[in-house]
Amino acid sequence: MFTHRRLLPFLCLALLPIGCSQVYIREPVATTTSEELREDLEGAWILDDSVLHIAFDAKGIGETAMIERSEEDETFRLVPGEIAAVERDDRYFLSFRRADEEEEEADPIYYWSEYRPTEESDLLVVWYVDVDRFEEAVAADELQGAIERGKHSVTVKIESETEQILQFLEETPEAIATREPIVLKRVR
Repeated sequence: MFTHRRLLPFLCLALLPIGCSQVYIREPVATTTSEELREDLEGAWILDDSVLHIAFDAKGIGETAMIERSEEDETFRLVPGEIAAVERDDRYFLSFRRADEEEEEADPIYYWSEYRPTEESDLLVVWYVDVDRFEEAVAADELQGAIERGKHSVTVKIESETEQILQFLEETPEAIATREPIVLKRVR
């Protein structure tokens, strides 16, 4: 069994252990990331005892890489991923996905979060979306999607377009779970 880093396509999934409820989207928050936001995200970040690397190409396409260790077979493996970010009305959103999840799903799965860089640029504060609020939004047809209930979890699959999701997040600040942020420290 992997530790809490098991689903870490990017820094935010660090707190999503296997079997927990989750929300995922079928497309990224943006197709490219602006140069300003790239500067906030690019580099190596420490999360617990792991280092997450984030890099962007000249077009603003983002990649992530992290090494995780399996407690089952006691081996290390590289976990590549994708990342994109966008700013809307002084709020920052990012999407991320593990490249190896492509094998498990017919369509890409992107996880979304809100984040805030600090003024010193050495810390990054990240919040997950609130699963319950997204579940309510799908049930009330505020967003298009499906709800899958497991024995101990709920998965909310959002099918709405990116613009509609961003509008929903702007109008529904409680859709971001701000109670337990994740804080990453930049190491370079």
